[in-house]
Amino acid sequence: MFKFLATIMLSFYCSLAFAGTPVELVEAPLSDFVQWATTNQELDVLIPEPIEGTVTINIHNIEDNEILPLLETVLTSNGYQLDLDGTLYTIQKSSFNLNEEPEPEPEKVFVSYEFENISNVKGQRIFNSILAALSTKGGFSCVLSPSANIVLVHASEDLQKELTHYQPVIDVLTPQILIEAVILETDLTGNKDVGVNLASALMVNGFTVASNTFNAGIGATGLLGGSVVFNRGGDIRGLVNALNKDSRNKILSTPKILVLDRESGLISVGQNVPFLIGTETTEGGGVIQKIQRKDVGVSLQVKPFVLGQNIQLDILQESSSVTTSTAASDIITNTRRIKTIANLINGQTLFLGGLVSEENREGKTRVPLVSDIPVLGHLFKYEFEENVQRELSVLLKAEII
Repeated sequence: MFKFLATIMLSFYCSLAFAGTPVELVEAPLSDFVQWATTNQELDVLIPEPIEGTVTINIHNIEDNEILPLLETVLTSNGYQLDLDGTLYTIQKSSFNLNEEPEPEPEKVFVSYEFENISNVKGQRIFNSILAALSTKGGFSCVLSPSANIVLVHASEDLQKELTHYQPVIDVLTPQILIEAVILETDLTGNKDVGVNLASALMVNGFTVASNTFNAGIGATGLLGGSVVFNRGGDIRGLVNALNKDSRNKILSTPKILVLDRESGLISVGQNVPFLIGTETTEGGGVIQKIQRKDVGVSLQVKPFVLGQNIQLDILQESSSVTTSTAASDIITNTRRIKTIANLINGQTLFLGGLVSEENREGKTRVPLVSDIPVLGHLFKYEFEENVQRELSVLLKAEII
């Protein structure tokens, strides 16, 4: 009964105000003000939830067309919003509350983390990834110490606790992988028993087949093309000595490299050759040549990943050479490249072969002086042309140290 009388008095009081009398509401229920304003404006209103709060208003001579904007202002300041759908208004809680104070940023502290088994550069990279995944506000920073293997982190205490938990997992001794390789070029021209000799050299030096994925020929059919994995063991040095005894085999390189887990190792042997990439004529008629130098030779790039007792190898092997051909205006290079990812058990050896190149050779032999005699001299000179085929093979042995 009292609430009903208060509503009547509020309506009567406000009606006097719009006739020129000031309106003064002190801690009046917000729901009563909403009821009065919507009734005055003859609005169809849907209120899904009870409206809570109080309102204090001091208004002088408000016009009728100012009531709706006033209602929206009062609702917004109390955490509500007025939405219009057709002719129906809806009053509901706003997703953005002006009265709600923003959550303060967490206080940041400095903590230093010292690493014993990995570099602070790697530790900083991992810490940045962890903090980026965990941090929601406030930010962070990781700074390298210039004089010690330390990472200085500026972040909240909660984030520092997470890093303290992760550091022992990160700071572990990184495995090293010893990779021995033989990069071999074999002359296939007119030879049918090359594969037999190569397979024999492998078996004599302790290389036994573990898997032959692509059915590369071994034995009477040769070891030409495909990919073969040999069991743990085998003498790389003995194999090199055996291959050197055959004049048809040319050992391009026998690199041995020690690489950290998940790091790249590169060995490159060759020449830095200039290539003509363009010419430019000046106003005075001079010619300027643009030269770009490139490495030509043998290179091996390997990135190992230790997975338990398995070693995954990301391999890129390239062999390039400059030809003597005059068919082009500039230098011509022959390039053979192997790029693959293979999985080996610790100590196994991988054989990759099948990269065959073909080259036409022209040559001349003669007897000095006598071969220069007209007509008769042709009897003392010999010109030949032959087609030369060579196969590039790569043998890789990987072992965790």
